Amino acid sequence: MYLTNAAKIEKLAAELRPLLVTERGKQALELIVTSLAAWRPIYQDLTQLCAKQQFGEELKAALDKGFAVSEQMNKETDDLVEAQHGVSAASTKVAEADSPAAAGSLLC
Repeated sequence: MYLTNAAKIEKLAAELRPLLVTERGKQALELIVTSLAAWRPIYQDLTQLCAKQQFGEELKAALDKGFAVSEQMNKETDDLVEAQHGVSAASTKVAEADSPAAAGSLLC
């Protein structure tokens, strides 16, 4: 499941990358992709440890690393969403300034 979702995220990131206009958004996306790449070997370690039924300190260390990487990815995803909200709000202001009637129709 992880590998399938990772491939989907990588595909979506490639599609989104040329559409980003702010540095904040671009940086957030790159950190998401970097975190995803960092998670892959951790996932492989977790899979191997579980297959070998090694549930001791090695597994705990791998889980801790995985948690830290996923927390970073979640933070960057939140930053990307926030950046998008900022762009959307700025676009709405521009539309309102150009045509108050048209801006009202965008909100419906």
